[in-house]
Amino acid sequence: MIPLRNIFFTLLFTLLQTFVTGQEDKHFVRVLYEPKDALQCRVDLIRQAKKEILLSYFIIVDDLSGSVVLNLLAEASKRGVVVRILLDKNGSKITATMKALLNKNGVELHRFDLKNKAVERIYHGLHEKMLITDGEFLIVGGRNIQDPYYGMSKKYNLVDYDLLTNADSVLYEARLHFYSLWADEKLSSPVPIPVIKPKREARHLKKLSLYKSEIQSKFGIRLDSSINWRSGYQMNQSDVGIIHDDFFIKRGKKYYKTDIKDEGSTSALIEMVEQAKKTIFIENPYFIPTKKWTNALCDASNRGVRICLLTTSMMTNDLPIRYAGYRHRREKILNDGIEIWEFQGHLRFHGKTILVDSQMLVVGSYNIHLPSVRYNTEVAVWTKDKKAVNRHINVWNNRLENCIQIGPNNKPIHRPEKKFPKPSLWLRTKTNFLRYTVAVAFWWLL
Repeated sequence: MIPLRNIFFTLLFTLLQTFVTGQEDKHFVRVLYEPKDALQCRVDLIRQAKKEILLSYFIIVDDLSGSVVLNLLAEASKRGVVVRILLDKNGSKITATMKALLNKNGVELHRFDLKNKAVERIYHGLHEKMLITDGEFLIVGGRNIQDPYYGMSKKYNLVDYDLLTNADSVLYEARLHFYSLWADEKLSSPVPIPVIKPKREARHLKKLSLYKSEIQSKFGIRLDSSINWRSGYQMNQSDVGIIHDDFFIKRGKKYYKTDIKDEGSTSALIEMVEQAKKTIFIENPYFIPTKKWTNALCDASNRGVRICLLTTSMMTNDLPIRYAGYRHRREKILNDGIEIWEFQGHLRFHGKTILVDSQMLVVGSYNIHLPSVRYNTEVAVWTKDKKAVNRHINVWNNRLENCIQIGPNNKPIHRPEKKFPKPSLWLRTKTNFLRYTVAVAFWWLL
């Protein structure tokens, strides 16, 4: 295991060297909107990596997309690339045969788990979604490694976002954050690797071969692509930064490791809300604001800031219990001065962005509810890149075409020109039951 102190001083030296030599230079920022682009980009960056690949994800499942990505990671490790994967202990479900294949090829697997905690370890988790290759490219956003995030699920698929950048300071801080979790024995530990019989391994490799063929023929993902994902995106010196949660406490002038989350991402986002002057556009699927968030948003509304929320409807939420919690609070949210639009259609909505004053865009894993504030690690990248901001404004406006606004009376404003699908009787019954029972009793987990 790599000593945390060694990692910290190595990255700190590199970061300081960058600022001293004046090389926090030009960079590009690109938001990945299309599911196919999001997966193709991950495939290409993994294939093009030469030194190091780091992943920290809430969910990695070896379904079609996940199996192909994990196999590419095994191939990268086999050719000499350092590959480290940090998983949430509950969210990720990698089969025993895949774990064995990864281990056989030298991929290092850790799971995030607060081992020194009792009850808390059950509901504290690693919710971030982050991929770093060669210390040169970073993908942060809401997409996990699982079929619904890339339009490949037969059950339902998700609308989501990722942000790709090569900004030096963001990459250095992202790597430092990753290794601060990876190397801390209180927070993570190696995943036990099962022993797999040769016949089972052979069946698994045959299935992987079929997956490779299917993902190329059916979904058009190229496994031999050499796309330059910077192409067409102007390098500039726009402000860009990363926000995340850490596990350090300050005593006097010194910092000490701990297994208590510092809520750094919440503080950074609320500061952005407090600095807003004109508009705050929020996309979030599980909008159940805590008292801290409610106060910040109410203060912004009272000083004349327009706050517009794009969130899920009953039909487009992938977790009915979350929608039940939001629905129970919806009237209060409206009374707090927040304009609400609910996404409609057959796709589920999972995007997490904040657009402040049409000048700054935030893309990440953060949900505006209690778990993101108190229990889960989160990561997001913010940018003032004009091209990225303007494109997202257009995407936002187009997204509203598939939404229904909730009026001041807490009822949907009918749009006769639109014919959106309606939730089934079973979904309505289940959601309303949760709204008046579980959502009330377990608000502290929602």
